[in-house]
Amino acid sequence: STLTKIKRALTQKKSVVVDYLIGKNLKSDGHYGVVKRISDKSISLWDPSEGKTESIPKQSFIDSWKDTSKSGGIFSRWAMILS
Repeated sequence: STLTKIKRALTQKKSVVVDYLIGKNLKSDGHYGVVKRISDKSISLWDPSEGKTESIPKQSFIDSWKDTSKSGGIFSRWAMILS
């Protein structure tokens, strides 16, 4: 997925869930969040486990937009768009 596709989905009032790292460890820091807003400088994500929204610098989000599968494979830029 791309940020452009996510921005388009948000303008269409769709919900977008992303899988990203909240730390540096690929094996244990994978996390899901709901994208609330994308600006030129940051991404606002609602964290369902914390119940709050946080803003992440755009480049930091892009760098952490990855995770590992149960079989150990690394994937990046995963997003699920819900209508």
